[in-house]
Amino acid sequence: MAQQPTRDVTRPSGRVGPPWLDRFGGIYAALIPLRAFLGFTFLYAGLDKFATKGFLAAMGPGSIGEQLEAFTRSSPLTPLIEAFALPYPVAMGTFIALAEIAVGLGVLTGLLYRAAAAGGAFTALIFWLTASWTTTPFYFGPDLPVMFGFITLALAGNGGLLVAGNLVPDRRGRGTGAPARIVPVAGAVGRRELLQAALLGVAAIAAGVGARLLLGGDLPGTTAGAGSGTPSPSPAGTTPAPSSPGPGGTAGATPGGPVIGNVNQLAAGEAVAFTIPSSGDPGAAIRLADGRVVAYDLICTHEGCTVRYDAGSGILRCPCHGATFDPAQEGLVLGGPARRPLPSVPLVIDPASGSITLAS
Repeated sequence: MAQQPTRDVTRPSGRVGPPWLDRFGGIYAALIPLRAFLGFTFLYAGLDKFATKGFLAAMGPGSIGEQLEAFTRSSPLTPLIEAFALPYPVAMGTFIALAEIAVGLGVLTGLLYRAAAAGGAFTALIFWLTASWTTTPFYFGPDLPVMFGFITLALAGNGGLLVAGNLVPDRRGRGTGAPARIVPVAGAVGRRELLQAALLGVAAIAAGVGARLLLGGDLPGTTAGAGSGTPSPSPAGTTPAPSSPGPGGTAGATPGGPVIGNVNQLAAGEAVAFTIPSSGDPGAAIRLADGRVVAYDLICTHEGCTVRYDAGSGILRCPCHGATFDPAQEGLVLGGPARRPLPSVPLVIDPASGSITLAS
């Protein structure tokens, strides 16, 4: 009787796919692109936070303090943010940046690999519950895919592939001709992991400080660099350059709110800042090139950061994630991750005095 062919069930764990892939490490080699992408992304994100002027500040456009304040308006973690993050915004921003650098280095080098990948998944989860929580539909947000990518890496491990520690010979391999390797020894694993954690921590701090000094100016907590960036709308009543009143206001609107400025003192391309009484949100009234005066709620429709008016380009820009809006086209989204235009704010302009009043 002819023997039936049988399937080989003795292939080592982690070996999948075509033979050429098996020779390079099987599933662990297949995960290298994901590992490289997530590791580099987190490393870059952490360094970018240190290098961006004004981010590691308690207040100001684009600061971590401003972003945390925005998260409290919509995040399900609002009580935790108010209790533990808002009182210490600079420390929280610094911790997040260092954690991202450590995760990126751990995933790229293979040091403390599973813990680094698990940390990346947890960090992405926090980002989803804060920064991406208002993104709809949910699949437009980047944090959920990143979280599941890190979960995949944590579950699979690195299989000893591309691990920095494997380049250091074990003592017992010296002089024997044995290949460089790390031999698991009872009682030594915990010490090795502590050493790797310390190495990642020191490397993360060194990289963050270097990025801050080389690209971001002063260290966190100093005043230089905080609040830098695109000019903010001018405070009410301080904008010079008188000009003749142009068309403006909202049809059918009636005055009832506070006076926020005067059209005679608002030149084309300039803006006046105000606070919306009903919501407490910041707003800006802008005089366009054609003479119209329009006003918008400055809370970004993407993730709640405060949008700023760039008088040079005549565009409203979000300093957090780069969304841009056109004030001349009813707050239309020009680019970036936002999908909804900025909400307009109705105005009433007195043709006799030129006063600009929020409509009731």
